[in-house]
Amino acid sequence: MGPGSRLGHYEVVAPLGAGGMGEVYRARDTQLKRDVALKTLPAGVAGDAERLARFQREAEVLAALNHPHIAQIFGVADGAIDGVTVRALVMELVEGEDLARRLAAGAIPGAEALAIATQIGQALDYAHEHGIVHRDLKPANVKVREDGTVKVLDFGLAKLQDPRTSGPQALKTPGPQNLSASPTFTSPAMTHAGVILGTAAYMAPEQAKGRVVDKRADIWAFGCVLYEMLTGSRAFDGEDVTDSIVAVLSREPAWAALPADTPPAIRKLLRRCLEKDRARRLADIRDALFEIDEALAHPEAVADAPTPAVAPASSRRHAAWFLAGAAATAAVVGAASLTGLWPRVASVDAAAAASPVLRTAVTLPPAQPLALTVRTPPVGFDLGSVAISPDGTQLAYVSITASDSAMSVIDLATGRARELKGTEGAIHGFFSPDGRQLGFLTRDRVKAVPVEGGGVQTLAEARSPTLGRWFADDTVYFTEGEGRNLSRVPASGGKPAPVGDAYDELITDVLPGGDTRLVTQLKGIGGDHHTIALRSSDGTVTPLVRQGFGATYVEPGYLVFGRTGSVFAVAFDAASKVVTGEPVLLAEGASVDSLFQVVQAAAARNGLLAYVLGGDRAMGQPAWVDRTGTTPISDMPSRVYGQISLTRDGRRLAVHVSDATDHILVHDLERNIGRRLPGDDAAGWPAWSWDGRRLMSKARLGGGDWGSFVQDVDGAAPSRLLATPIAGFYAYEWGSGETIAFRKLQLPNQILVGTLDTAATPAFDGFFPSFSPDGRWLAYVSDETGTNEIYVRSLPDGKVVRQVSHGGGIEPLWLASGEVFYRVG
Repeated sequence: MGPGSRLGHYEVVAPLGAGGMGEVYRARDTQLKRDVALKTLPAGVAGDAERLARFQREAEVLAALNHPHIAQIFGVADGAIDGVTVRALVMELVEGEDLARRLAAGAIPGAEALAIATQIGQALDYAHEHGIVHRDLKPANVKVREDGTVKVLDFGLAKLQDPRTSGPQALKTPGPQNLSASPTFTSPAMTHAGVILGTAAYMAPEQAKGRVVDKRADIWAFGCVLYEMLTGSRAFDGEDVTDSIVAVLSREPAWAALPADTPPAIRKLLRRCLEKDRARRLADIRDALFEIDEALAHPEAVADAPTPAVAPASSRRHAAWFLAGAAATAAVVGAASLTGLWPRVASVDAAAAASPVLRTAVTLPPAQPLALTVRTPPVGFDLGSVAISPDGTQLAYVSITASDSAMSVIDLATGRARELKGTEGAIHGFFSPDGRQLGFLTRDRVKAVPVEGGGVQTLAEARSPTLGRWFADDTVYFTEGEGRNLSRVPASGGKPAPVGDAYDELITDVLPGGDTRLVTQLKGIGGDHHTIALRSSDGTVTPLVRQGFGATYVEPGYLVFGRTGSVFAVAFDAASKVVTGEPVLLAEGASVDSLFQVVQAAAARNGLLAYVLGGDRAMGQPAWVDRTGTTPISDMPSRVYGQISLTRDGRRLAVHVSDATDHILVHDLERNIGRRLPGDDAAGWPAWSWDGRRLMSKARLGGGDWGSFVQDVDGAAPSRLLATPIAGFYAYEWGSGETIAFRKLQLPNQILVGTLDTAATPAFDGFFPSFSPDGRWLAYVSDETGTNEIYVRSLPDGKVVRQVSHGGGIEPLWLASGEVFYRVG
């Protein structure tokens, strides 16, 4: 197709390249005004009905893949060029240099190579979880943008190969009859060395033999690419295709070519990736990511030293453990001997700072996987999956069962894991000071159970609890209302006593004695611009750490907290209540959620650290979701997004965005352009008027208070502050005309319905209001039965109330069709 050729509403701009899957063109989407890549089927199979059907099925599968390191597929385009029917995949156009061209200049520095490999591995991990095997991973299919972001191309296209004509013999005579032999082969005219070797050198032995392959073929190719980045040479090179295949089947890479400073862990990783016997090969790409993470953190560690499954008792006093989320059927617990973590944090002494930190891994029982990795309604977890006993001998985590959740405990002396009976519905666990009991939270209770097994005791009822802490005086502290209300109860049970509230901050821990709590002072919805502070019982607030969230106190004197994708610690004097040093990085790639200020980590007083791998779970991208799948909204990059509001005609989107500041972005979905609304910092929670001309939001006022604002989005008039009817309420949802639903954050959560300036109805218990299309009903959430459920209430009298959901539900959304959608888990 030449420049100017049109395939539907896509106009070809220029050819980009050719390969075994066809030709690639830069094209202009004339409807959405954006550049895309068009990838056509090879001419030799374009008329094959079976291939076209498989092409369509493959496009549908790939459309479900949405990952920041995978080039996105937008759809399929059909048309006729010079009387010839053409079908093409419409792909994200990824600017930048492909890795093959980059490697033509030689090896890549070690740290940069590992950073690229990490992003490739994350893309493979995501695809493997969705049942997709790349089968053609090679440098030419990896692009590196100028900002260092990696995009893996042609995901899943190699699945088009035909197993009937594969094998080494087919490689010698490529042509239309055996295109499947290699996904880069198309016709005899394209069998020059550059194309042939571009695939053969990265094929796993079983793939070269024409056998059925699985994700371990991608792990082999991953090892080949990593080796090439570090050495500048292919692991299995040859003068022709046959020689390359022979090298893959019978030769070893030139291990001596690896740079002398290659970490031992990476050398070991490469050998495991490039095992010719796939039964001995690395089985999961997540293990490769773990090894790379370890190598970056501890390049001096000895990789080939035997690592016990559980550290001996003498070294457990200085051990570090971590949890790594795996598939829904398993999870990996990392364990290691850690010497001097707390001295490393607290001291500037060179010997202490240089003390080694070692880590290893233990597999969780398949029957008791980590709940954080599972999203099976009605079970959904984002809080408190990991707890560790004060003496560091036991690790507790929220595990998933066939129908619910439970607390499981690992004895670190034996490695034995067991589920604690009677803990069904657990969402967060915490140990007693002596480690003999485990407190845990459910959605509406605070409970305790002996670690060795026994009867479960209910300590108190709680509304949406998120945090538990058990102190030496046998007092249990817990938070309610998304971490905004703190109460205490005797460990023997009783009536809870309120301790304090926090409207504009989240309570993340309580210092011994209970009179001072650690809080995250919120600046909007997420990111690293929050502040960790102390709030005393008299209301005094003392800032401790800028840029951090989710802090917990660890004896004898440390704060462990999160920043985007990482866990940090800082020395802290609990007596004088001051930070005495600078924050120190403990773990990168940790599972945190900067939107909800959650850090999946716990530590013991002896320096034992547990954390979950996974990165910042708050990062995301707005997407259209219909009844069959999800499509990202283009030109809206991955970042921390909050509340979303869509105009009723579906043309414009308002979304709360958090980065260096918090603001509202209005995105025109027809023209695919967005603009930031002017306004104060920390503006959020947008809601469109019925006619789509005005927008409500809430923003910070002076003195830490919040107010509700309304403005004409397309006009020049400035926003105006609403006269909020009752203190603590803010405008949340806009109904027909001037009708507004106001929401209160503090417990009890309440809603009232009024106008822009006045309250017309008394408040009733509930949250997340949504108006019906005719304005006669209000859908909302209430926990009056002990579980969050969806209700509808008649307007304006509110006399008729009906329960909609059964089995849990939050965040109702009333569509113009009359249907109510809501979220479970």
